[in-house]
Amino acid sequence: MKLLILAVLFFGGVSPAIPAELSKIQVKLSEQEVAFNFFDLSNGEALLIQTGKGETGLINTGSSSSEEELFKRLELYHLKEIDYMVLTDSSELYAGNVEEVAAKYHPKKIYAAKAIQKKLAAVQSLSVPFLELEEGKEYEVNPGLFIRVLYVPDEGALTFSFSYGDHRILYMGKTDFLVEKQLMKQYPLKSAVLKVGHFGHESGTSQELLETVDPHAAVIFKQKKGWASDQVMERLQEGWIDIYQPYKLGTIMIKCDEKFYKVITIPIDERDFSTI
Repeated sequence: MKLLILAVLFFGGVSPAIPAELSKIQVKLSEQEVAFNFFDLSNGEALLIQTGKGETGLINTGSSSSEEELFKRLELYHLKEIDYMVLTDSSELYAGNVEEVAAKYHPKKIYAAKAIQKKLAAVQSLSVPFLELEEGKEYEVNPGLFIRVLYVPDEGALTFSFSYGDHRILYMGKTDFLVEKQLMKQYPLKSAVLKVGHFGHESGTSQELLETVDPHAAVIFKQKKGWASDQVMERLQEGWIDIYQPYKLGTIMIKCDEKFYKVITIPIDERDFSTI
């Protein structure tokens, strides 16, 4: 894989600072490869998917306060368009830049639960086909890349899993311990990577869930209200799970073919954490 920046294969250390002249990220993927890029936003969630066939998808858009950060990262990948978007929640932290992204990158379709479409005036006003995501169903968003919807509460906040070849990424939404128990009874949840739900809120990510999922790595996005709870961090650490917090480390890229995957950090902005 070639990156026109300093990229480090990362399994628990700290990457060196990125050169100041960073102007482009060029990801070389074979036709069988997919890259999941968890953006290092200061407030909210956004995940860019790229395939070796040139297809792209964006999962959430972060908050409006992170708009500049989001567009900086999308521009670094030199994207001309985004094939599809997936919205997992209607709140600002997940869907704060829907209109802006759609206006610039012209997605061909937007996947979301019906309740999210009803809540987001931005989605309703866009001339983009809307595809409803329903609980219990599976959708092929790219050739060989599937989203299986595991949980859709009344407000539409999604929990789902990605599957590609032998790999699974469990993408948790706003769930608590009771919902986690329900999911463990309904579905096989074992996954190589866990996207921790609700920014690591103390009401979720139970010890039982972690033992069931048995992830090698966990990704935790940041919100302005603060970092993941101490309880969740302690449970992850006790499970010897590699913890990736994009805002601290840089964009986290998980690059995989159908059999193998690796994790790469891409530090983009220098940050001072002394006052956070």
